[in-house]
Amino acid sequence: MTRDGWYNLEKNKNGHYELLNRAFVPSNWEQNLYGVYWIPSYPNLAKVFRSGLDAFIFTRFGKRKIPAKPLRTQKMANGKDIEHARTDENFATDVMIHVGGTYEVNGYDHLGGSLGCFAFISDDDIYSTPELAKKASDDDSYDDKTTNADWKKIADRIIKLSFEKKKELRILLDYRDESKNYYPKEVLSE
Repeated sequence: MTRDGWYNLEKNKNGHYELLNRAFVPSNWEQNLYGVYWIPSYPNLAKVFRSGLDAFIFTRFGKRKIPAKPLRTQKMANGKDIEHARTDENFATDVMIHVGGTYEVNGYDHLGGSLGCFAFISDDDIYSTPELAKKASDDDSYDDKTTNADWKKIADRIIKLSFEKKKELRILLDYRDESKNYYPKEVLSE
């Protein structure tokens, strides 16, 4: 799983790109147990087909709006609101666990990660160093295998355990020391 979601705020006054980590961080780590709402088709862009990929949305007392630490900023470098800015900076809505990395939906490959969500990434899409990630990007080899099959196995197992045992899904989010986050020196894009 990954939860870091790097968002490009564009160039600042000095001509350097600024990045915002849009990762979800609970407002209070002592309240880190969440209910889960199952979405049987993600992403379902037009709601006219099933992707065959599941997602799970965090809830608090049945609501999809959950307390969160505010992001460092809600503005682009030019002062405009970031895309999908939080309506209340102290709450995140629709924080999910979903497919990530390179995945296929409806015959098209997508490269997806996480903007405030947690994304499942197959081992094939994980590189132990920034240099190996750059090489995979340069060689265009990062998308040779999709995450679909690996994610489907995990999601099916979660659903089966929940439905067979008639148990509600819950997520206990482990604490992460934000001061130890890795900040990329270079952003790779396709």
